[in-house]
Amino acid sequence: MVLKKYKEKSVLKIIEKRLSELAVNVEGKSNKVSSMLVVINFEKTKNLEVFEELMQKLNIRGESYRIIGYLNRIEKEKSYPIPVFNDKTIKRNGEVKDPEIDDVIKRKYDLVISFYDDHNLPLLFMSSIVEADFRVGIGQKSTMYNNLVIDSHLDNYKGFERELIKYLSILNKI
Repeated sequence: MVLKKYKEKSVLKIIEKRLSELAVNVEGKSNKVSSMLVVINFEKTKNLEVFEELMQKLNIRGESYRIIGYLNRIEKEKSYPIPVFNDKTIKRNGEVKDPEIDDVIKRKYDLVISFYDDHNLPLLFMSSIVEADFRVGIGQKSTMYNNLVIDSHLDNYKGFERELIKYLSILNKI
């Protein structure tokens, strides 16, 4: 129990440090979205096809688009359609144990979408540690972690998509 609290505190410090380094990049040169990462809670969001449709609407090529998902418990024998992580994937010092997840988060993205409404430590860590030009979240709790927050619910994906495309157009990102 003490080690778990120590790990949580260490990872929270890493998140806070990373958030203080983030800069809002909405003005200046026009950086169109050409790469995207979606971070989801895979226990609540199973329909991955909607994100593939979004990728096509944003004209993002398949190799420039990734989804990673959080699971409370990862079964080693089971095969998942996307790379998955949990709290055990993250070490106390902020390193990631899973090489596939580590490869995904070490890339730079134009857009990171945090498509989850529960703010547990592994989800916040993955969303904040990735280097990205622009971050979009869902719900009202994620204002300090994202450049744009769309007030929607997980079950209202079409509304989220409509608002996302509208604001990315306004910001000249697509």
